[in-house]
Amino acid sequence: MTREVIIRNSLEGIGEGEVALHLAHILCLAGSCEINYNGDSFTIRERDCTIIRATQLVGDIQCTDDFRVEVIYIAGLHRESNS
Repeated sequence: MTREVIIRNSLEGIGEGEVALHLAHILCLAGSCEINYNGDSFTIRERDCTIIRATQLVGDIQCTDDFRVEVIYIAGLHRESNS
């Protein structure tokens, strides 16, 4: 059974396992992080909020030592139904 909402305080495992088909709502609390997404790089900085739909397209992630984040994964409407 897929959990509808998952809350984590790390980007570790984004796009993998139980969160692979979830939308990622990312709030950067401190520091910064550079993310490769589908071949393009972008930076998340303190107070930035980002939503990533296709989390499986996230590649390399490089974070500063002081990077803190809250991630809320929400099951997307695009996932396949087993019913």
